[in-house]
Amino acid sequence: MEGASHFPFSIIPAPDWRWLPDRADRPRYPTMRLFPQPRAMDWGAASTAVREELREKLKSGKPTG
Repeated sequence: MEGASHFPFSIIPAPDWRWLPDRADRPRYPTMRLFPQPRAMDWGAASTAVREELREKLKSGKPTG
């Protein structure tokens, strides 16, 4: 639903070829940002990446987009 609404959003998907693992963006949903797990069940690495991205956006004064 978020992809259709054009609002920026992020997800942490499980490793799967359908998520195009070599890309962080989605051609079909340009506002979607993926933070894939480097290995199955490695939530820590993905959570750290989300936290750093959010920290940078908040520091820049642009928390969305």
